[in-house]
Amino acid sequence: MRKIYLFAALWLVLFMVPAMAQSVVLTGSRNTQPQPHLRSLRDAENPFGRQQYHQRPVSAQITSYFSENFDSGIPSTWTVVDSAGNGVVWQGVNAYNGNTLNGTPFAFVNSDAAGYVDVDTYLISPVITVNAASGQPVLLSFAQYFYYNFEDIADVDVWDGSQWVNVLHQQGSSAGGWSNPDTPVINVTTYVNPQFKVRFHYYNANYDWYWAVDDVMVYSPNDNDLYTAWGVPFSMGIGEDAFFSLIVVNNGGQVQNDFTTYVTITDTTDATVYHTDTVAVTGANLAYDEFYKVNFPNTWTVTLPEGKYHIHFGVILPGDEEPSNDEFAWDFYAHQFAYIDDRVYTADVYDDDNSGDDDHFGWFDHTTGQFNDLGPWQNFYGDYYLTGTFISNKFLVTVDNYNDIYLTDSTGNNFLYGWIPVEYMDQVMTGLAYVENSPGVLYATTLENFYGLNPYLDVTPIGSYPGRVMIGLDIDPAGTLFALDLASDSLFTVNPSDASLTGIGHIGFNLNYIQDIGVDDVTGTLYGTLFEEDTTTSPPTYHSGLYSIDKSTGVATLIGTNNYSDEYSVCAPLGHVTSSTPQLAENQWMLYPNPASTYVKIVAPMKVKRAHILSLTGQVLQTRYPDSERFKLDVGDLPPGLYLLRIEGDNRTGTRRLMIR
Repeated sequence: MRKIYLFAALWLVLFMVPAMAQSVVLTGSRNTQPQPHLRSLRDAENPFGRQQYHQRPVSAQITSYFSENFDSGIPSTWTVVDSAGNGVVWQGVNAYNGNTLNGTPFAFVNSDAAGYVDVDTYLISPVITVNAASGQPVLLSFAQYFYYNFEDIADVDVWDGSQWVNVLHQQGSSAGGWSNPDTPVINVTTYVNPQFKVRFHYYNANYDWYWAVDDVMVYSPNDNDLYTAWGVPFSMGIGEDAFFSLIVVNNGGQVQNDFTTYVTITDTTDATVYHTDTVAVTGANLAYDEFYKVNFPNTWTVTLPEGKYHIHFGVILPGDEEPSNDEFAWDFYAHQFAYIDDRVYTADVYDDDNSGDDDHFGWFDHTTGQFNDLGPWQNFYGDYYLTGTFISNKFLVTVDNYNDIYLTDSTGNNFLYGWIPVEYMDQVMTGLAYVENSPGVLYATTLENFYGLNPYLDVTPIGSYPGRVMIGLDIDPAGTLFALDLASDSLFTVNPSDASLTGIGHIGFNLNYIQDIGVDDVTGTLYGTLFEEDTTTSPPTYHSGLYSIDKSTGVATLIGTNNYSDEYSVCAPLGHVTSSTPQLAENQWMLYPNPASTYVKIVAPMKVKRAHILSLTGQVLQTRYPDSERFKLDVGDLPPGLYLLRIEGDNRTGTRRLMIR
């Protein structure tokens, strides 16, 4: 049953995925699909997130056709209908238990107070006269708190001259909150007619919760209004390159062609500017509701001290009539992401036996499979994590409800990196794989589709695998890409050029719900944080733990269990170095100059996959992936002192002291 639930819950197909340009170039991409439901963030109808750009206007430079704030109750010009006949209908109220949407009265229907009776009620506006010029967008907006319980539905409909047309259907999750209302903005241009009306329909309710509505507006937007909707990244490891991009949306009625975009990093206390970059856009031909993506060509190496900074993404449009939405400002984190070897990092994603482990970050020991809890996940937006991978010692993870990508430190603290709009990727990511030998290539899988990502999180669709439910993805040092299919409980290889599959074999038991796989890129061992359903017992029992997976047969062998009936995901192993790994003698490899001040050169008898700089206590301070016998490391940002430098590759390792002066 839980497999069926997963398949149904994660199934989401919304729009075509537009082609994305290559990295480090200016790109433009417009969504030409109709978007009848435009929301300020993510709407309840699309629980996995759909790119939503539009905001309620804050300036007076709009053309208003209708406005109702219910401050004097529900006007007599509005119609209230009781379709259930139980007397539970829309009412005008001053507050509910002391709560309001914005400090003023509002329209309200309350199934909770009615108890076990059916509720089906309409709130219908009078005829709204709309005198919009030809081609001028017409928008419907309102403030709401829809408190969803079990089966109740909150619909918004408009009269198109012959019938009611649904423009917003809400069921399955709440929207908004008291003093923090949700503010949908809905494009109703195609439905405008001389008898145009708006209807709020609350139904299918029986001892559920309630719906509050206020500040209903029908209007046309400003002529000139560009809106900065999103940007990446928001966090980056110190010493790594940051790749910035942003999305600009036309929120006004006029086509826009020429504008300037910018990104700036500033200090949180004194506004000192540490980095800035601009891109001028010409000939965009950006109509209302279309967006344009800009990739900034100048990457920036993060050299800031560890801490929090401000990042500003913005657009400059001469004559912009709504300047309040020109800039998107957020916190930028410069962070040292240090990890310790001999670990497979993971997360508990479902607390099946109420052990209290839900949403905990931890690691499995490669040898024993013992789970070591590091505590709850911190600072993330979503219910649980699905997949993860290491990129140049940075741990990237994704969440379930939305395609947010986070950087995670070794304590489980999360720093938002960016978000992939579902116009680009229409299902949640269930697998990530980074190609160590080709930096910048990141593969991602959803349940049915396979993609490539660049550092700007631009998405290139590669292919699909109908009938499969892929829940894990990773690549081994030989370049073979593996995926785990929940539908058949089997391991496959994936052709990265077209997503075609080659079956390897059955995992050996019945997989249940979400898991992930990960390859140790030093030893090539394929691991899985797998959750097993044992149907030989009555009732069925569940077991989770760390497994090794035979890459030639697909058979999974339990290394160790956490002794909980909990599900684990985000399987991301660090290439481990065991005591049996051959150690290079100091005379077998070169490290110079030593002492050093700005850089060191390394010459080794094998290709070095990893080079770590560690403190004398063993803390990993920096990691590089040279994939070469000869390379140079920059050490100029390290304080003077004594360190350890460790190189790894070809199942060999070497460690030497390094003096920085």
